[in-house]
Amino acid sequence: MNPYRQLPAHAFWKTAIAQRSMFDIDQLWAPKFSLSRDDKVVTFGSCFAQHIGNALINRGFNWYAAEAPPPGLSAEEAKQWNYNIFSARTGNIYTTSLLRQWTEWALDRREMPSEVWAVDGRFFDPFRPAIERGGFSDIDGLRRSQRATLGSFRNCIERADYFVFTLGLTESWFNRDELYEYPACPGTVAGTFDTLRHQFINQNFETVRGNLVAAFDLMKEVNAGLRVILTVSPVPLTATNSGRHVLVATMASKSILCAVADEVAAHSPYVDYFPSYEIISSPVFRGIYFEPNQRNVSPHGVDFVMDHFFSAMACSTGGMRGKDAPLSRDRFDPDCEEALLESFNGAKPGPLLQERQLVVLGNSHLAGVKDALSARQPPVVGIAYVPSSWLKISIQDLIRVNKLTEFSFSEDYAYAIDGVRIQRPETLVLVGFGLAGDGIIRAHGVLKAGFVGCAGVDISPAIPLIKEIDMNVVDFYKKSVRIMLGFAKLIEEETPYKKVIWIASPDMAVHSAAFRFGREFVDSGAYKLHKRAYMEAFTEENTSLHRTRFIFHADEKCCDRTGFSLNVYGASSNDWDIHCNKEYYADTAERLIELI
Repeated sequence: MNPYRQLPAHAFWKTAIAQRSMFDIDQLWAPKFSLSRDDKVVTFGSCFAQHIGNALINRGFNWYAAEAPPPGLSAEEAKQWNYNIFSARTGNIYTTSLLRQWTEWALDRREMPSEVWAVDGRFFDPFRPAIERGGFSDIDGLRRSQRATLGSFRNCIERADYFVFTLGLTESWFNRDELYEYPACPGTVAGTFDTLRHQFINQNFETVRGNLVAAFDLMKEVNAGLRVILTVSPVPLTATNSGRHVLVATMASKSILCAVADEVAAHSPYVDYFPSYEIISSPVFRGIYFEPNQRNVSPHGVDFVMDHFFSAMACSTGGMRGKDAPLSRDRFDPDCEEALLESFNGAKPGPLLQERQLVVLGNSHLAGVKDALSARQPPVVGIAYVPSSWLKISIQDLIRVNKLTEFSFSEDYAYAIDGVRIQRPETLVLVGFGLAGDGIIRAHGVLKAGFVGCAGVDISPAIPLIKEIDMNVVDFYKKSVRIMLGFAKLIEEETPYKKVIWIASPDMAVHSAAFRFGREFVDSGAYKLHKRAYMEAFTEENTSLHRTRFIFHADEKCCDRTGFSLNVYGASSNDWDIHCNKEYYADTAERLIELI
């Protein structure tokens, strides 16, 4: 007998990791606290911290924003002016020494320095250099803003039930004479760098830990019931001044921060540590949750992290559901961009905005639907086509801002599309977004863009080669299906559209599937079993929608015996291209017209 014989399955690598799909790994966090929907939660720290605030809002929790934007600003404008990013307008607080500094200022333990940076007649706050676009017009306005933020930060400390802080960096820049810290090196965002006045310090474990403990001790003096949740940002360093390679410097910095967070949480009953860094950065997850630059965390990665957070909290929403449904983004896939640009080329809609009642909103698969409807005789008129990856803000934000009745697009696409305003919303058509089709594959991991010289494993997740359907496979797909249905439920509850029609994503053509997954997998027929399991999961979960109808593509017309689309329906000869052409969507267009 030994102590290991009584340990649970999650204590062993084989049963917790090796024998599981990466998407089915659980029990990564055992929370010390139980978060209720009434608890006031404030969030601060590095840029990754803002995702936690967004997730709290989207799932109906009480994210507390102490510093409200001026009246008259839209939600989008407020964020552009750095309101509602963190719970007060502090900007990023990357280091524990910055957190201690802000805490001491807010609680009147130290006076905020008077330093101001003047550039071309504008004035910048050295401690929030990016907070006001273009700087302040006068110093008085800058001081008023500083006082407002200090008061709001103190308000957060005094009133919060939970203080969530995301540690980001160990590298820091100080005023050499006065020993106060800047959030960024002077001369980068604003100001002028002076080798005599400005000093670089790469903080060690004891310094990071000491400042963190000191900051929370001060907070506990004014709010004895405050509880803290620490996380570490998985976002690597943009650059390092340490003299080392940026990869090595990143690992050193994150290792210190993780060790500090773990140490403080282990010895403080009011502090817990949530492993967001580990979930994104562990080799187990193969880097699939980073964008192509291997630095920014993708929306899918953020959703994956927050799903673990709320699942562990055992909240009543049941994990990643409802208002936090993630949507696939195709912005960084050149094939997806090509499909959209070709479809919209030379067809920029006119100014007939107010009369449009039918909105077709989709990811890159929108191109096939648009082309099919445009080729139909007689043509369907009065349609507003909205590519989701061209929007200025996310669909979830649009739902909150204007109920999906007004759409504005990034300046990069102004030549191809005009803004859209819907005065009499009738029918909303969704295209793609990971429902069925390539969504079945995305449930196993990220589908990446193709490139010259790549092999299938470089750009596609591994899909189990199954020979039969069992409940484990069906239950696996239920997670993805709940996300889709939660998004549809949100649209039904929050927007004025009388009817919602969702066109599923297509199955990729056989030649693309063979390139991505291998001929053996394609010929085995395993994909057909995965599709059946997905539809079983969909049927079991689809019980609460009232105004939403779904269009799934007809296998008998579009697919061969493997379950993938016939090659004749492929959008291009590129083996990595997952899209289908307008002929594939011709039948879908007719079914859509019938439902409209």
